[in-house]
Amino acid sequence: MKRKVLIVEDNPDMLDCIAEELRYLGHDALLANGVPDALAHLANEPDIDLLLADLQLRAELNGEALARHALTMQPRLQVVIMSGFDASYLSEDGRQRFTLLRKPYSLEELNRVLSPAVPTP
Repeated sequence: MKRKVLIVEDNPDMLDCIAEELRYLGHDALLANGVPDALAHLANEPDIDLLLADLQLRAELNGEALARHALTMQPRLQVVIMSGFDASYLSEDGRQRFTLLRKPYSLEELNRVLSPAVPTP
């Protein structure tokens, strides 16, 4: 099933790489090079299916805080947090609410978390 995915990553090379992977898997990719871009997409594109956000963003909001804010804007949004760190870097509530995709990940792992059937933990 084709999904519209908002990718939030402040490393431009990584952002392009993730977008290429998503397109290869048959999804639409919206690119946000940081929190302001992400908030603009969330405000202007009501049909985003999934937020794929890096945990460690160089901004006022990290990926988890951005995810919480995004859900106030689009409550049906599925959220996946990407990180090279383990789940202990998320808050207790974040570990319960959001799916963690550990970097580096395989295309199979990325495809699995993009499935609408994957429940948030």
